[in-house]
Amino acid sequence: MFFLMRAGFWLAIVWYVLPMDHLDPMPGGQAPTVAQSLDNGTQIVASVVSEISTTCQHKPLVCETGSILFELLETQTAIASGAIQDWAVEHAKS
Repeated sequence: MFFLMRAGFWLAIVWYVLPMDHLDPMPGGQAPTVAQSLDNGTQIVASVVSEISTTCQHKPLVCETGSILFELLETQTAIASGAIQDWAVEHAKS
């Protein structure tokens, strides 16, 4: 689930960074303002995040696999941080 939240965050960042030249001008021939573009982007990202948040209901196997992967990543991180801490303590004594 955390992967999906991070993916949604980075997709939102990419969306805001992308050029907005492809947008159609507003009625009257004016280009959309930055606030209008950001509002559009926010609405789109919100709909994508709400769709992603229901992934576990549609495809439970994805959530099970993600959970297993997260547990593995957590274990590996704990092992690595322990090794780094041991190394730091060893080198601090010398």
